[in-house]
Amino acid sequence: MSKKIKLFIMYVMMIMTGNCFAKPISPYFTFSVDTVNVGGPVNAPIMFYGASGLCAFQMSIVLPQGISPADGTDGVTIVTPGELCADHEYSYNYKDGVMDIACLSMTNSAFNDLVGVAFYVALQVDSVETTTSKEIWIKNVEVSTSDVRGFKLVDECHNLTLFVPENIPDVDPEFSFTVSPFTFSGSFESSITINSSVDLSSIAFKVTVPQVLAINNLFSLFGYLIDSGFSTEVVKTGTNEYYIRISAQEGHVIPAGTVSIAGIAVQYVLGLIPSDVYTFYLDDIAITTSSGKVYNPAPFEYTLDLTGTLVESADQDPDSDNNTVSFFTIDGREIDAPVKGIILMRQPNGKVTKVINR
Repeated sequence: MSKKIKLFIMYVMMIMTGNCFAKPISPYFTFSVDTVNVGGPVNAPIMFYGASGLCAFQMSIVLPQGISPADGTDGVTIVTPGELCADHEYSYNYKDGVMDIACLSMTNSAFNDLVGVAFYVALQVDSVETTTSKEIWIKNVEVSTSDVRGFKLVDECHNLTLFVPENIPDVDPEFSFTVSPFTFSGSFESSITINSSVDLSSIAFKVTVPQVLAINNLFSLFGYLIDSGFSTEVVKTGTNEYYIRISAQEGHVIPAGTVSIAGIAVQYVLGLIPSDVYTFYLDDIAITTSSGKVYNPAPFEYTLDLTGTLVESADQDPDSDNNTVSFFTIDGREIDAPVKGIILMRQPNGKVTKVINR
């Protein structure tokens, strides 16, 4: 075989095997998304190229103004491992526009492939009026093999386009009502709060009170927003029904967020109220936003438990013929008559209850 034929065969074999001409990929990271619609968090994958033989990395992601890590609500995970590093541990920290991220294996296991998603980072995009481009930098990158440390990579810059759709769909604001538990301090007191995602101009609702409480006890509602900027209306519409409305006057709003809007106080009078669990109903809810749109959240209910308010007196003989009511100070001293403040009242049957005498 001639020398030229031998050289030709070797050339073909090197092309087929690629051993002679294959070039290793220089390791680097980059974002793999280019366009993001404004209006919510984006789970951006960070690609790693040339990961062969590597087992750990650390880096800083410099976020431009208008972009930040998602706030972590609604189950959003800020940093999620990708398939390249699924068996590795992650940690991250965010401060002053910079996310510091580290990934490692406790057993120095190599990454799963040469190229793949190293991790996903959930970024919150602030609202912008026009489509714009932002630069995101990946800096201070250091990678490691199982036996080499401090292998630094060059910085990478990526352009992320924030795209504003021509027609942004209307999204209904979110509202939630909560009622704090009733507490016993001579009377039962509770407050109603609303959590709104937008500013409001008015809140209205109907409260149905257990009839025995409405008849035999002092029942009152009061607005925590009462001042020169708001008006509160409480109207008794039935035997045990009350209509409540809180409105912001011109130039004022009920601000978005968690706001205490009303309170309920029920005074417990021994002998008038049976020991039981009582249910309050809140319905006919109407919420008007500052833009003038009206929403009607679903009704709900809450309870007042009066089954554990009475205690046995340790020094009262249940067979005693004494039919008088006794009064004591909160520290146990007997007094001839009720005084202002918190006192203890003992019935002839030995039952004791705590009341506030105003």
